[in-house]
Amino acid sequence: MGFNKKKHLEDNILAIRTVFDLQKRGAKATAEEIKMLKKYKGFGGLKCILQPCESSADKEKWNESEKDLFAPTLMLYDIIRQNSSPDSKYVESIQNSVLTAFYTPSVVVESIMKALADTGIRLEKVLEPSAGTGAFTEVIKKYTDTPVTCYEKDLLTGKILQYLYPQDYVHPAGFETITDHYNNYFDGVISNIPFGQIRVFDSSFLESKDTCKQRSTAAIHNYFFLKAIEVTREGGFIAFITSQGVL
Repeated sequence: MGFNKKKHLEDNILAIRTVFDLQKRGAKATAEEIKMLKKYKGFGGLKCILQPCESSADKEKWNESEKDLFAPTLMLYDIIRQNSSPDSKYVESIQNSVLTAFYTPSVVVESIMKALADTGIRLEKVLEPSAGTGAFTEVIKKYTDTPVTCYEKDLLTGKILQYLYPQDYVHPAGFETITDHYNNYFDGVISNIPFGQIRVFDSSFLESKDTCKQRSTAAIHNYFFLKAIEVTREGGFIAFITSQGVL
């Protein structure tokens, strides 16, 4: 089945509307609301959200091929504006995720976790450094009873993740914000990491005498690997989906 941009966008809007409503009511998500939140798949590939969309007049500035996405995009921004302060970073955050927020099919996650489980490695302290809405987190919890530590840089996605997995340690922040407390800490670091020539600001790497650490900040996939090595204990493991270029 092809990538249906309009359906993808509409599902995201439903989830975002739901999370703002939950926040307003100070409520836990019901089973039905969790279903709505799980429809969220991020904004990877939805470049329409980078187009001007302040009012209905902006539609004339759009390419004909994407004009059918104008109405839901305008609705998206209206929902965000109505539920956040003018200086909120939500819009900037989702726009910055367009090149990196691609979510993982459950069959891939299940295969990776089964392979790790078959090794007999015990999972007690697990990190998901680019968690999205929890594709890996959901499956990891089948293999361990302990909370999973999750980082997710996109603010709206992180907010949704907090409602989906309230019992876990969810940080709506980038992996680069993890503290030194977690060095040599995790049994396993598991993720579908972002990749591309995207720079990462991590002062501990940029100021390091290790030139590999310094250089890794120029490409986000390289950074994720080196940062993961730093926070994984001796004898632990790293399981990442990444690009062929890394190999």
